[in-house]
Amino acid sequence: MASPELSVESVNDNFAPGYIDLNVELYLSHRSLSNEPGWANIVVHVSEYENPENEYYLGYVPLPEDQSENINVDFTWDGVMNREGYENELLPAENSPFSVKVTYGSAVVAEAIIEASIDPDLEIWNDNPDFHDDVDGGFSVYSSLCDLAIENGYFDEDDGGIIEFLENHNVENTSVQFLGYTVTGVMEEYAQVLARADTILKSNPNYSTWCDGKYSGTINGLRMRKVTSSTTSLSLHSLGAAIDMRVQQNPFITGGEVDNYQTGKYVKFVKYICDFDITSPKANASLIIDKSKEFLEKFHGPNYDPQNADETKLLEILTKYERINNLNNSNIPSVETLAQITSGPVIISNFETIKDDITLFLETHRATVVFDEDSKNGITKLISHLNTQQTDTIPMLDDQDVVAFFAERQKFDTFLTEASFSSYMDLKNYLELTTPFGNQLLIDGFCDIDLAVYEAINTAHKEILGQQTKKIAWGGLYGDRIDAMHFNINKDVVKGFSNP
Repeated sequence: MASPELSVESVNDNFAPGYIDLNVELYLSHRSLSNEPGWANIVVHVSEYENPENEYYLGYVPLPEDQSENINVDFTWDGVMNREGYENELLPAENSPFSVKVTYGSAVVAEAIIEASIDPDLEIWNDNPDFHDDVDGGFSVYSSLCDLAIENGYFDEDDGGIIEFLENHNVENTSVQFLGYTVTGVMEEYAQVLARADTILKSNPNYSTWCDGKYSGTINGLRMRKVTSSTTSLSLHSLGAAIDMRVQQNPFITGGEVDNYQTGKYVKFVKYICDFDITSPKANASLIIDKSKEFLEKFHGPNYDPQNADETKLLEILTKYERINNLNNSNIPSVETLAQITSGPVIISNFETIKDDITLFLETHRATVVFDEDSKNGITKLISHLNTQQTDTIPMLDDQDVVAFFAERQKFDTFLTEASFSSYMDLKNYLELTTPFGNQLLIDGFCDIDLAVYEAINTAHKEILGQQTKKIAWGGLYGDRIDAMHFNINKDVVKGFSNP
C-alpha cells in the first residue's frame, strides 16, 4: 500500500495537558484518498521525544465520509493518556518535548515536535473555581489582569498571580460590619480599616440612621477588572483592596464627549448650575460634598435629602423643561419680545386670551432656568404687572429684578447652545435618559458621601496600616473625574504588602 500524501499543517504552541487541548491540523490529498479508499487506520501517536519508547497516547484520525476533495482534518486531544500503564492520567508536561507521529500502517507519514507546559496562573485558576464569577471573560481575562498587576507593581512574576494574592490576604473568608452592612470581598487589612472606621462613626449622632437607611444598601468589594476607562491600570477591586458604596448617588463621571453617557454634557450642566467642574482637581473632600448639595438645592430648595427623593420630583422638573419648550413654540410672545418691556411698552395681541399661558410660562422658569433670588423676584414682579393689564398694550416695567430675570434666561439659552443641546426638549430628554450607574442627576446629585464617613475611613486607614502620610484613595478627590462611590487602600501601601 502506497504512502499517502499527508502532512501536518499546524500544531498549536500553547498545549497544556488538562487545560488547553492539543490541536493538530492534517492535510490529505484527494489523489491519495481515491487511490486508497479504505484508510481507516491513520493514527496519531504521542510519545516522549527523547525516549520514544514511552508512548503515552494512540488515537485514530476521524475522516469525513466524503473523500472526493482534498481535505483538512482537525485532530484534538485533551492530554489524557490511554496507553498501558498511563490510562486516564494527564500527560506529564514536565517530560516535554513530545513527538507527535501520524502513521498509516507501519509507515510514519508525518511527524512534529511539540512542547507542553502548564501556565501556573492557569493551574491556580482551575484549582479555585470559587473566584471565577469575580471576573468577566474567564481565564484569558484573568491572565491578562495578572500581567497588568505585575506591570503595575503589585506583585512579582513568581508571586502566584491575583488568586494567590487574594488567598494570602484571606479575601474569600473575610467579612466585616460597616455602617450596618456586611462587607465581603475585601482583604483582611481593609476589613480592619473598615471595622475601625465603623467604631469611629458610632459616636456620630447620625450613625443609626445611616445604618438603617442611607448606607444600608450593597457595598461592593472584589471584582477583577481594569480601572474604568483605563487600559493600563488594574482596579484595586481585583485585589480586595477597594469598595464602592451608594453607587447610584455617586456615579463615575469623566469629561469625555464620546462615551455611553455623553458625560461632557453632564459635566457642563453641573458646572453651569453650581459653578463647579467635577473633572478638575478638588481642594478637599468637603468641597465636592457641599457642591453636590448646592446643586440639588438649586432645584429643590434647602435641606433637600436625596435619600427621601422619589421619581415625582424628577418628573416635576422634566415637565417644566418640556413646558418651556412647548410654550417657546406656541402663540405667546417670544422671550425677546417680553424682555422689551423693561425699556418700553410692548404690544401683545389677544393678551387677555393668552395671559394665563404667559403666566404659566414665566412661573415654569423658577428653579429650572433661573436660580438667583433677584431673577425669581423678577418673575413675581413681572407676573404681578401683567395681571393688572387688560389691553394688548403692556406698559413698560422698569425694574432691575425683571432685567435680571431676562438676563439669566438669556444666559441659560447661551449655555444650552454651548453644551450642544438643541432645545429645552433635548435637555429634558438628556436628563431623563442619561443615567450612569442608575444615577438621576436631578434627584441623586453627583456626590452623596457624608464628610464624617470619608474622614473616619481616612483616619482608620492611617491608624491601622501605620501610614500617617498616606490617605485613603477616595474617588471624590480624583483630579480629572469623579468616582465618589470608590474607596481603596493607597496604592503604595498595597504594593508594600508583596514588596515590603
